[in-house]
Amino acid sequence: MTSAALTLVLAGCSAGDDSGYIADDCNYYYPGFEDLTVEGTLGGEIQVLNATGVAQNTAQKQRKEVITGNGDAIQDDSIVTISVSAWTDQGEGILPIESWTVNDTNRAQAAWLDNVLSCAQVGDRIVYTDASTQFFSEDALASIGMSTDEVLVLVADVMALVPEKVSGEVQDMPATFPEISNDTNGAPVVTLRDGVTLPAAGQVEVFTRIAGTGDHLVAASDFITVQYHGVNLVTGEVFDTSWDDMQPLMMSLSTLIEGFQDGMIGQSVGSQIVVKVPADLGYGAYVDGESSTGDILFVIDILASDS
Repeated sequence: MTSAALTLVLAGCSAGDDSGYIADDCNYYYPGFEDLTVEGTLGGEIQVLNATGVAQNTAQKQRKEVITGNGDAIQDDSIVTISVSAWTDQGEGILPIESWTVNDTNRAQAAWLDNVLSCAQVGDRIVYTDASTQFFSEDALASIGMSTDEVLVLVADVMALVPEKVSGEVQDMPATFPEISNDTNGAPVVTLRDGVTLPAAGQVEVFTRIAGTGDHLVAASDFITVQYHGVNLVTGEVFDTSWDDMQPLMMSLSTLIEGFQDGMIGQSVGSQIVVKVPADLGYGAYVDGESSTGDILFVIDILASDS
């Protein structure tokens, strides 16, 4: 999730007058909600029209699936990419369309997000509304000129499930890199061999073992979702990996070591890259007993990257 998403209040939803409330297992809304329309393609630029009816009860959450997809169902533990925008009940856009990658932790922290994704499947477009204070803090609302008694309209397009690992044609490793294989769970196994060279100071070396087909190229400011495996390039010792618990790393690329960033920037989503990182772009000169120091190597599966 991006920095804009972090201003959203991690709160539940309050109850209100249920008069005229239409509800089934997945959708719940007032009759005025049916007049609302969303124009535009899934994941693209949109416009919300005829939204004034959603303000019938500002204390009651409303959810309606306006496009039904035919993709995989979203499970409680799924990692999913959604395209999100927020609007006032007057059809004024207040949060531009952003791509978010969210997991079960995000859903546990934000009740509105869990409500949006419950019952969802890939290809759905879901409109969700509630009082603005259920999404934004009062300070954040003031900064966008929205009052605490207004209704916020959230449009979420469910774009894709994020896989646990990348797949595709595997390229043979160059002789100057270690051998890379995979265990039964798909985790990388790095084997040092004669001929492996160390990276020059100040320069990463990158080899694409699996070429991704995603349109998006990783940018320095992106929020990334990756599986990674780090080993010392001299000893072969594993110093860090996300594969032990199969939980991808999800965070801003700019917070990671410089060598990791340099290897990622410009790469396609869906790629697996192997990155040699010199000590000065990693965790510093080698210290005996600290395998993360010195020249290191990462095997990185790029699962998602959000601008």
